[in-house]
Amino acid sequence: MKHAKIILTAVAISAAMNVSFAGAIKPGAPKGWATSEAIGTYFSTGIDPSEQNEGHHAVFIESNPGVKDQVGALTQTIDATPWHGQLVELTVTSKALDDTSAAEMWMRGSDGAAGLGHFNSVATSKLNSKGWKETKIGMVIDEKVSQLQIGFGLRGTGKIWIREIKFQALPASTKQELEKKRRIDQEIPLGPVTTTLTNLQFIE
Repeated sequence: MKHAKIILTAVAISAAMNVSFAGAIKPGAPKGWATSEAIGTYFSTGIDPSEQNEGHHAVFIESNPGVKDQVGALTQTIDATPWHGQLVELTVTSKALDDTSAAEMWMRGSDGAAGLGHFNSVATSKLNSKGWKETKIGMVIDEKVSQLQIGFGLRGTGKIWIREIKFQALPASTKQELEKKRRIDQEIPLGPVTTTLTNLQFIE
C-alpha cells in the first residue's frame, strides 16, 4: 500500500509539473517582432504555450485595464525587392477571446516616403473569431514598393492569439486567369470631373 501511495504521489507531482510548464506564459514580444507604442502600457504580449498546436507556438496580445481606443500590434518590415511584380500571400491562424474585439491582420507596401500611413498598397482582414480560424490575404508587390510590413493588432479591449503564420509568393497567373479576375471597375473609364457628387437619390 505504501508503494502504491508513492507511485500515486509521483504521478500527481508529474501531472502538476506538466500543467505548470504547459501554462507558463513567456512575456514580451517574440524575437524579430516590433511592438506598437501601446504595448507595455495598455497591452501585454507574450508566448502562450497552452495554445500551441503541433509545435507551432501561439503569441497573444491582451488589453490591460484602462484601454479605450489604443492599439496593440506586432509587426515585421522587410525589403520588398525580391517580390517585385509577384503575388504574395500571408496566412494567419487566429483566435479571439470574444467577437467584440476589433482585431486585424495586414500587409502594407511602401515606397519609403515619410509620413504615417503612407502606403502604396494595402491588404487587410478582420480576425474576430471565438475559435481558431485561418485567414489569408494576398497582394501584388508593385515595382515602386521598397518595404513590406506584415502585422496583426487589437484595438480597444479584448485578447487575440496568433499562430502558424505563413508568407509565400504564389505562382504567377496566366493571362487568361488574370482576365477572369479582372474587376468590373477596371473596365470603366473615368468620366467628366465635377466638384461634388449629385443626385444620389435619383430625384431628377
